[in-house]
Amino acid sequence: FGEARTSPCPVVEVGRRYSKLRMSAEEGPRSHREVAHVAIMPEPTVRWGCIGTGHIAQAMAQQLGRVPGAVREAICSASGKDAAAIADVAAVYGFSRAVALSELLRDPKIDIVYVASANSSHAEHCLGALRAGKHVLCEKPLTLTSTEADELFAEAESRKRLLVDGTYTACLPAMSVLRANLNCLGEITHVEIHKKIRTSISHVNPIINSRELGGGLFDGAGSYSTHALCVIFGAAAVLSLSSDDVEVTSVASPDGQVDWETTVRLRLGSASVLLTHRAADDARRSVVVGEGGKIEFTLPSLHSVFVNDEEIDTAYGGEPLEALAEDAPGGPHGIHAGLGVEALAVQREIVDLAAAGAAAGPGTTYLPLDMMRAMAHLMDLVRHRIPTHMHHRGD
Repeated sequence: FGEARTSPCPVVEVGRRYSKLRMSAEEGPRSHREVAHVAIMPEPTVRWGCIGTGHIAQAMAQQLGRVPGAVREAICSASGKDAAAIADVAAVYGFSRAVALSELLRDPKIDIVYVASANSSHAEHCLGALRAGKHVLCEKPLTLTSTEADELFAEAESRKRLLVDGTYTACLPAMSVLRANLNCLGEITHVEIHKKIRTSISHVNPIINSRELGGGLFDGAGSYSTHALCVIFGAAAVLSLSSDDVEVTSVASPDGQVDWETTVRLRLGSASVLLTHRAADDARRSVVVGEGGKIEFTLPSLHSVFVNDEEIDTAYGGEPLEALAEDAPGGPHGIHAGLGVEALAVQREIVDLAAAGAAAGPGTTYLPLDMMRAMAHLMDLVRHRIPTHMHHRGD
């Protein structure tokens, strides 16, 4: 993108050690290069239930074992297997009990349900959990249509229960750094957001490779790119997009069932935007280019952000999350440390709302309702243009 111009204002860093987990989606640091620390207080107990027994459920279960105050209460099959059939899974994942879905939803001990079922079942399982009076963290994508998402938002609002899309990058330190430095770019002229899914996952994952289960690379990766757009341009701008604003090209999997690569081109204001979603092992750096410079980052790891080529360390995975044994998978931070950051942020949201006597509802301070609604809207516009997608329209 050529030589970057000197930024008109200093690079802004934000505090480490998870003080930023309590930062709202619009809030920035109090001063340039501030490093804010907070006292690590004991975390109140939050009891988790899990719907689903696949790889992502295992990764979240490992992270819940690191989160202070998190109790892995019960897990159930998302596909109808009885409790006895998944008893060994429950033990390996660290849950106290294996139960049937109906029992998990009725269990008064469970505060929050993590929905880790197939994409096509997310809406059903989220709705069931909300109606049972549970808070819900749903693995992305939240739903396969914006209509389903709106139904869930209304239910969460009615039940006064937290409903959160599991786009975990929303609560990572890097997003606060990105948000805090956007003003330094001046007018944004070009944005590229790149997200890949490793071939070791994308080529064999049964959900990703099934049209009936709502699979495909875009639904596996699109929540990350659409969320990043909301951070950069604002939810209102993304929500204003129409089908005429979006150009989509897609490459199908070898069996023609799902997309293995989907590229989106659009314009937001005067900026050209490129979004890519691929089955690949090479990670491309995303970039936001403005008249005053550029910001670069790599999804979804986000361990660094580069502002006009100056690297800001935004690594995560340590305190207050407990370290695993060095010989544990992915130790000491686990195989998917971002899920631990997400679980801790959601727990704190629940606890803070209860302490304030405030009603819960859809969205959090780090991923508010307007962002989730805008993400669902843009993902619908893209799905309608993917020939292999169950919701393809061609319009």
